[in-house]
Amino acid sequence: METKQISLIEVTKENWLDVCRLSRTLTQDQRKCVADNVVSFAEAHFNPNAWYRAIALDNVPIGFASYGGL
Repeated sequence: METKQISLIEVTKENWLDVCRLSRTLTQDQRKCVADNVVSFAEAHFNPNAWYRAIALDNVPIGFASYGGL
């Protein structure tokens, strides 16, 4: 049985667009509850206390987590 590894990874210039595209996977109901990832990146840019990471499965982004946004 193959073991998969879930981890939190930095959002980098190599993976940020993949993380942004994850917002396309949200349902309409989910979109009412959370901002698109690109909006969260912009908020983090202007907040020195913001923390954000991609949630990755075997180093491939599958989600996004943030804390301390505006």
